[in-house]
Amino acid sequence: MKAHRIYRKNIPLIFICAAILFSCAKKLPGAYENQSLFWKEQSRAHKILNDAIAPKTHLVWSSGNHLSNAVPVGSIGPSRFTRSLQGIIKNTDIAHIIHQAVSQGVSVILVIGDGFGISHLSLQNLVDSASQRNNKNACNHILKHGTAGFCLTYTHSELVTDSAAASTALATGEKTVSGRIGLSANGKKLESAMEKAHRAGFTTGIVTDTRITDATPAGFYGHVTSRSEESLLALQLTKAHIDVILGGGAAYFIPKDTNASAHSLLTTIALDGKSKRTDGLDLIASMNKKGYKIVANKSELLSHYKKSNKLLGLFATDTMNSRIDRDDENTGEPSLPEMAKAALFVLSKHQKGFFLMIECGMLDYDSHENDLGATIAALREMEEVLKVCLQYYRKKPERTLIIFTGDHETGSPSFSYYKTESKFIFDINKNASNYSFPTIESIKPFMQQKRSVRSIFSEVKSPKELMKKIEESISIKLSYDDAENIFNAIER
Repeated sequence: MKAHRIYRKNIPLIFICAAILFSCAKKLPGAYENQSLFWKEQSRAHKILNDAIAPKTHLVWSSGNHLSNAVPVGSIGPSRFTRSLQGIIKNTDIAHIIHQAVSQGVSVILVIGDGFGISHLSLQNLVDSASQRNNKNACNHILKHGTAGFCLTYTHSELVTDSAAASTALATGEKTVSGRIGLSANGKKLESAMEKAHRAGFTTGIVTDTRITDATPAGFYGHVTSRSEESLLALQLTKAHIDVILGGGAAYFIPKDTNASAHSLLTTIALDGKSKRTDGLDLIASMNKKGYKIVANKSELLSHYKKSNKLLGLFATDTMNSRIDRDDENTGEPSLPEMAKAALFVLSKHQKGFFLMIECGMLDYDSHENDLGATIAALREMEEVLKVCLQYYRKKPERTLIIFTGDHETGSPSFSYYKTESKFIFDINKNASNYSFPTIESIKPFMQQKRSVRSIFSEVKSPKELMKKIEESISIKLSYDDAENIFNAIER
């Protein structure tokens, strides 16, 4: 009775508190009007889209950002190196193993899936199951016939890393703070495995589908306090003695106030953006004078790489397109496997050995945007890259070490079940349950996705058009209310 009297006495207060909580709840992260703490502002529309389709697809993303989860590590090659890369290791251990291999005349191919975590490895195997491609996965081949492990990615002082600190750890064997490249936490210049390989007489190469000046590739040649110093990183790259450089980021190599398509060495339809340099330096002309063959599209790459000893390929002014959008006929961009094959051919001409770092970078971009179809396409491309690397490895297994890993995990995509009503029902004999479980069919619309969600968002002009484009690309129908909420959240 006493409790009942207290309740009745405080009914007005309870209603006031409830009203305040309701008002605050509308402003909490995750509401349509506001951005969740774990998604970037430009990814808000992507998050709303996935919230809308989750009941139909069972797809869930734990975040739009980086995670502290350990990432997979696979290696194949001489056992004196691979045995140190199994179990739970630190990302700094990988740099030390690369250095040991190089010092003993063994060529190293390091494949980094930017944002590649255990959830992505699981997703890759789910896709293979749905495609009935079991046991044909290059990642699985390396994990089965080489070694398997997990890599901890924390920084010098933070649980979650960015690509700059992670790349510095992978390249130098020393942890630093987020945003820093090639420098220790106290600002000391660190020598990378690539710089050591050059000093040992190895040829060296970098391949990426992001910008060559982006954080992950830059960790292997650059030394800056902030990863945003991409003009300086481009200048440092020209002095880094790297024999093969393939990727995007032409805007950081052309003089201030010029357009990439107007450069005499970059005449291609893919390069139509303006310079991002703040000075008049023409770094492409500088590299050409040093003996680099300059290529700017797929056709030029395939035509010239077999005749070149030094190669600079710039295939986009900024990052290259996501794999799902990379129609070679329209963009002129080569695929990552094509770039990997060209780099291996050029570098392996020299008998002493080589070190090649290949970044599958758009995987991170697509995971940040919670775009499962684009992520699956990026994973397929990483798979093709590893196949190219394995083909080379089989020619010289005693003198080649392949390592693949992620610099961190991004997004963590997965499928889950949910309850359809509060009452518990589970009768296996009657096949009755109030739990809705995903089936292999849940993943198939994303496997067949035609375009990235990013590209769809960039062109739609109304909620109705958005509904149509999503259904055409992913075969998923949106309600008008959901489409309107998504459309209103798209950054313009």
